[in-house]
Amino acid sequence: VELCNRSDVEVGWVLSEYSDQAEQAAVALDPDYLIVNYRRLPPAPEPLWPGAWHWACYEVTEATLARQLLSRGIDIVSSMAAPALQRQLGAEV
Repeated sequence: VELCNRSDVEVGWVLSEYSDQAEQAAVALDPDYLIVNYRRLPPAPEPLWPGAWHWACYEVTEATLARQLLSRGIDIVSSMAAPALQRQLGAEV
């Protein structure tokens, strides 16, 4: 694992797994973003790995799930159904 030296270019790492080994690699890499399919996360209330990075989840299509992820510490939610998700979130406000 090569270190992601802090620079003006932000670096994100898309996790293929959420495991102790991946956490160790994340600590060593120290990326700006950890990106993961929300299905790979451990169930709540288990906390996410602590670090200076921002968490991003993808494949989110339901407003309830988006809000749950945000409350767990996910910073960014990505969706292949963004217009529908935006409408759902707007309806909840």
